[in-house]
Amino acid sequence: MANDLGVTLGAKQLAAGVRFIRLTRKEGYHLVVGNPPYFGTQALADTRYIDHHYPQSRENLCTAMLDRSMQLLRRGGYIATVSARNWLYVSQLNKFRSRVLRQHGPCCAVDLGIGGFNALPGVEVMMTVLHAAAAEAVVVDVANQRGPAAKAAALLCPSRVYRTRPDKLARLPGSPFVYQWSEAFIEQYESSQLLGTVAPVRVGMKTSNNPRFVRKPWELSPAAVAAATTGGGDWVPYVKGAAGKAWLEPLSDLVSWREGGLEVRVALQAAYKQTPQGEKQFFKRGVAYSTIGRRFVARAHRYPSICDVAGSSVFPPDVPATVCLLNSRRCRQVVQALNPTINFQVGDVARVPYRLDRKAKAIFKIVERAFGEHERARETSVEFVRPGPSCWRYTQAWAQRAVDRPDGQRLPPYRPEYDAPDAAVQLSFAVGVALGRFAGAGGVAAQAPATALAHGLLFVSASDFPDTLAQPVCAPLLECWQRLGAAWRSFANLNDFLRRGFFEKVHKPMYQHRPIYFPLSSANKHFVAYAAIHRWQDDTLQILLDEHLVPERQRLEKALKAARISRQSRPHGASKDNDEPLASLVAELREFIECVAQVAQRGPPAAELNGAARERDACYAMCLSDGVMVNSAALWPLLWPQWKEPKKYWRNLCSRQGPKGKHFDWSAAAARYFPTRVEEGCASDPVVAVAHRRLWRHHPEVAYRWELTLGDGCTPTFSEPNAAHWRKRFMAHAPDVADAIRRRHDTLVRRRTKKRRAGA
Repeated sequence: MANDLGVTLGAKQLAAGVRFIRLTRKEGYHLVVGNPPYFGTQALADTRYIDHHYPQSRENLCTAMLDRSMQLLRRGGYIATVSARNWLYVSQLNKFRSRVLRQHGPCCAVDLGIGGFNALPGVEVMMTVLHAAAAEAVVVDVANQRGPAAKAAALLCPSRVYRTRPDKLARLPGSPFVYQWSEAFIEQYESSQLLGTVAPVRVGMKTSNNPRFVRKPWELSPAAVAAATTGGGDWVPYVKGAAGKAWLEPLSDLVSWREGGLEVRVALQAAYKQTPQGEKQFFKRGVAYSTIGRRFVARAHRYPSICDVAGSSVFPPDVPATVCLLNSRRCRQVVQALNPTINFQVGDVARVPYRLDRKAKAIFKIVERAFGEHERARETSVEFVRPGPSCWRYTQAWAQRAVDRPDGQRLPPYRPEYDAPDAAVQLSFAVGVALGRFAGAGGVAAQAPATALAHGLLFVSASDFPDTLAQPVCAPLLECWQRLGAAWRSFANLNDFLRRGFFEKVHKPMYQHRPIYFPLSSANKHFVAYAAIHRWQDDTLQILLDEHLVPERQRLEKALKAARISRQSRPHGASKDNDEPLASLVAELREFIECVAQVAQRGPPAAELNGAARERDACYAMCLSDGVMVNSAALWPLLWPQWKEPKKYWRNLCSRQGPKGKHFDWSAAAARYFPTRVEEGCASDPVVAVAHRRLWRHHPEVAYRWELTLGDGCTPTFSEPNAAHWRKRFMAHAPDVADAIRRRHDTLVRRRTKKRRAGA
């Protein structure tokens, strides 16, 4: 078309673009055909023109161009487009979509779904023909076909053809293009009470930096986790994404909430000029729903929690009834029709018809009981006792049948079928008992039992000398291997499996790449010491040297010396013992000892030959609140043979860039190895200062603002060393600044109070 008009539609030719705009005439065309771009206006350097001329459709270029097409069309004309289909569903375009359905409704459409074109395999596409006089739309659905060829063939002989009324769709809340709904269903839907009218549906909070603020429960001390489950402490339950979970939400994550979430609030203000979203619903029991995925599922909060953006939730008066409603097939079909993308939004859930099941409490009671049994048998659960059979898989399937049963029908019979714990689960528990993580009778041990291995170290060696496995405390572990070792036939024995297979095949995946037993290993994994992080002390590495590695080296050196003497004493020509394997073990162990000593006493080397090195030498110390990722970083040379990621973590720790621009200067490890950089960061950045409890010292105006904002959420001076001194100094040296902050705070409080009263 550009050649026919004598113009080139390139961004480099502004004059040609202006000429094209002048050539087009408003209400001048019988037919407008287009394939508009599939990206949002955020990609544009300047959006002022679109914002001004297309306020309802400015969300993306596709809808803005469709809006322009309606301006170009003369009465009785048609608009034909091939475009991304999300504009027909997303809540940001409700007003624009309603206008299209009322003024230029589709007369026919083809839902191609994903993979309609080879050039755009990941884009969900809809072909539409719009016409002002369209009283009925005929829609062909080939979205379930795979690939362009299959979709094209299905169009020749379509099996899924729907007829709908655009004007009726426009009357629905949000005006979604739910072409699959019959007129009877639309009438029933319009007469139903919607979930959003009886319960708030809220987007959750974003932390701005999950590696800093979010931890798996097993990364922290048992005392910190216990405090979180009872409503106290510096960490609180945090509901993130569904990740395969349904019906009930276990305690999967914890978020730092020291002093009323001061650190999170400072970081959010710095990053987005925002406060935590949905704060009125914090610690209220609700029902979280999947925000991303092909299948919509819901699960009830098990603990009073804060919700993440991906853990957005509804807070209903009846939790059991709502979780049964949202997991029903009928509700799932409604939600996925309202929004057939993979991103379910608050508005989609709020538009679900609120239809309660009288048997919901009975269903949920059975689900909750089975879930409790399952959690007591799941090692990474905060409720864990010991491995055991679980009927959770059966119960979920039964609950689905129960909520999908026809109206008036009785509940299906509940005859639970139990799945036995697999070999990996049982062996992992035996290792945990030996290391003192679990009590022999079951459950996470607050303090290591006296029968556990000393210092939380399990040392295994490829030599013929006795190692930790020879100790009586490891007898149950050996017995467990005798029963279950056949599951790992490629390993010669338990010693071999612990050195070469346990971490990679069992422990790391079970703990979701946040392991709690660090596999300190020699280069070829002939010498491996598992160190339990919850029993780690400042001298753990020195104890490993003194009680395991150095004595093992002495035994091997003595054996090597004896072998060489024996060989020299034999007659010439007699068969010689090959001492090379023994010499290789000695060399590997010596190198391992040197590496352990360096990390213990000075710190790790740079991750690359010319990479950034630590600022100063420092003895290794573990701080559980830093998290497994940061704590493993400085141990990377000892973990590298089995676990590669810590080297990357150390590289990030050595740089203020960090992953995705988020540095680790908030951590105790950064302060230990890079004190000057961290101190400079505290002085320049409140986000770093609050992490190291130096907010009053370096940013008193920020501290005072948050003191007023949080009120009773924290003490007037926070838990910061010498905070009272720095606060007093600020008040004395900058009274005008303090007074301005106070007056602004009072003004905001009055506005909020007035708004709240007006809403009431």
